[in-house]
Amino acid sequence: MSTSSWILIGIALIGAGIGLWVVAERTADGRIGRNRYAGIRLRSTRASDEAWVAGHQAAKQGTRVSAALIGLTGVGLVATSGDPDVAALLIIVGLALGCGALIKATMAATNAARSVSARQP
Repeated sequence: MSTSSWILIGIALIGAGIGLWVVAERTADGRIGRNRYAGIRLRSTRASDEAWVAGHQAAKQGTRVSAALIGLTGVGLVATSGDPDVAALLIIVGLALGCGALIKATMAATNAARSVSARQP
């Protein structure tokens, strides 16, 4: 891949990290309610408005970690765009860690949302 391709991918990842961070903040405080497009959209989190907010509050920290890892991966790609081997390694490691953090956050969201749903009549 060319240097400019790595830079474009890096910029896209920076944008994705920022977007994920914003969605994490706004779903956790209820500014983004249940919807068809953004947030952790599982049966457990979509069961009620309370389950949605509780799930996203539980997932907020893990989602922030994921967003930061994805964004930092993008910064690393831009910085190392001249070395395709380093850039490829950054993609593999950075996105694996980012996805792992997001999976952990999703598990926390599911548990919190189910807990709220279990307490509701």
